[in-house]
Amino acid sequence: MSLFSIYLFSLLGSGLLAAAISVICKFSNDKISFSLIIWLIIRLLSDSLAFLLILKFRLNNFPVFHVSILIEAILILNFFHGFFTSKVEFRILTYLIPVTIFILETQFLGSIFSANRISFMSYNLMTSILMFILIWNIKRINIFDQSIIKALFVFHSISFIYSISENVIRVNNDLMSLILPIFLVSIISLNLFLSYHLWSVRRS
Repeated sequence: MSLFSIYLFSLLGSGLLAAAISVICKFSNDKISFSLIIWLIIRLLSDSLAFLLILKFRLNNFPVFHVSILIEAILILNFFHGFFTSKVEFRILTYLIPVTIFILETQFLGSIFSANRISFMSYNLMTSILMFILIWNIKRINIFDQSIIKALFVFHSISFIYSISENVIRVNNDLMSLILPIFLVSIISLNLFLSYHLWSVRRS
């Protein structure tokens, strides 16, 4: 088995585990955010579809990432708003941010068939900021959600650093072979941590 196959199996396998456990645990624990469950499922489906398109059919998979990032951003915003009472107008305004970036990048600044660098970077930055705000107000958040918020903050902070230099990494094989595995490991680590955290709460 090649190193790429191991990465692929680990990435999709850990994603499937996290998504499955989140769905199973939702039936016995109402504390689990519905937005988080859908977020995990969307990530699994988009990764699976993207790999299928590029490896099996040799087709452009960037449209998958464009749409996936948009949906993930909306779900993260919904997850964030679940901890605060805010006006409907403000919520709508925040939801318009990723939608606007999606339209600008796919219609004016690039194409839906090109890399989603702007939306990927802005999504990671936005999520990092939102999770930091939640951490800043951590005392008003239950212990169960605190660990999830911290994990999301760490992962998206790492992902943001990666996204800043992604266009350079993609064209440099040496950098790609060094940095991409680290990024993939961070994704797998997040999936495994969420799987363990959700399942441990269910057991307790």
